[in-house]
Amino acid sequence: MIICLFLQLATAFALVSPFPSEVENLNIPNSHIVEDENGSLIRGMRPRTYQDISELLNIGITDVIIFKDSRLKDNSTEEEITMLEKAGMKRNRISVIPFKWKEAESFETACLQTIEALKIMREIAVSKDRNLFFHCTVGEDRTGYLSALYRILYQGIDPVDAWENEMCENGYAEGNPQKPAEVVTEVHKNVSVIYQKMLHKIRWGYLSGKNLDKTECSFDPERSSKFQLSKKFSKCKTSSKYDPSIE
Repeated sequence: MIICLFLQLATAFALVSPFPSEVENLNIPNSHIVEDENGSLIRGMRPRTYQDISELLNIGITDVIIFKDSRLKDNSTEEEITMLEKAGMKRNRISVIPFKWKEAESFETACLQTIEALKIMREIAVSKDRNLFFHCTVGEDRTGYLSALYRILYQGIDPVDAWENEMCENGYAEGNPQKPAEVVTEVHKNVSVIYQKMLHKIRWGYLSGKNLDKTECSFDPERSSKFQLSKKFSKCKTSSKYDPSIE
């Protein structure tokens, strides 16, 4: 039991997204610009070192959303907050939203957490003096989900386009061929279903960029006769950006 736990922890710490950064002067893997008009929004995997933090601050990042729960109690969230604060970021500019990729408690919880993150993202996107970096663990599943919904709501991206190019192309589910099959299964079982439920809310006008009403989270679309899961959002092709040399 102890050996098994040790191996799980070692694996968790070793996780690195095999996708290159597309952001100039930022070497955190799987980093991509999502919005860059007034305030910038940049997605990526979690910063692991003081060098990562330094690069974020040097490109003007003022805020961070940590969009993940710590399933293995690995202290990575606490360690990141400590590094950010030591580098000069104020604690009130660091938001921790414990969104799960596995064993989500309910649609309501996931929906509320998503709306919380989207509101922060939009507030920063329209500002002139703030820039956001948001991430989960490797910046693929939860980060891709959140980024896709933002782009659908505020950039008018088609949901299928967002799925294929914002999610799968950046390592969502089996878009990353290194991802274990059991993880892919859980991601689709949880995050992919929540994605489709959020799309249902958007399609029928219950949620929009101008109306992120948290009360809408209390009604699970599964209870609606209009809701059906689509095969369009059940599988990803291997990403063309995949780079197994990244460590």
